[in-house]
Order: sequence, then C-alpha cells, then structure tokens
Amino acid sequence: MQVKPLQAKWFPSGLTPERKVELEASIRNSRFILDRLTEILEEELKSLESDQKVDYQSPSWAYLQADNNGARRTLRNLLKLTKLT
Repeated sequence: MQVKPLQAKWFPSGLTPERKVELEASIRNSRFILDRLTEILEEELKSLESDQKVDYQSPSWAYLQADNNGARRTLRNLLKLTKLT
C-alpha cells in the first residue's frame, strides 16, 4: 500500500515543522475514523447521484440542480481529504 502525502489543506499556515509532523502522525493514526468517514461520504454521494430526478416543471429546478451539484462537489472534495492511500 502506497502512502500518499497529505494534502496541504490539512495543515494550517504558520504551523511549525515539529507540529506539522505531530499533526500528520495524528491524522494517519486516525485511520479507522477516516475510513468510516470515507464510507459515510461515499454513501451520501451515491445517494445524491442516484436521486437525479429533475423536475423541470418546477420553477426552481435550476436552483435545486445547482444545490445538488454543489453538494456533490463538496462531498468529492471531502473524500479527497479522507483518502490517505
């Protein structure tokens, strides 16, 4: 199993190198929690993608579609953070 470097988003600016090492170790040691969170996020994304029924008769269909697209984009971004391998 290949270990990918963590995304920069995990590390706030101004973090000392020592604290960065500690934070990275803590994140990697939280593997069980991150794996479970990944499963939850994937289920949510799958649910959003399977509920693609667009009611074009609704006057607000474009807003509903935009909301759905934004939610899917957010879930995909979070999945990128939780997948460490």
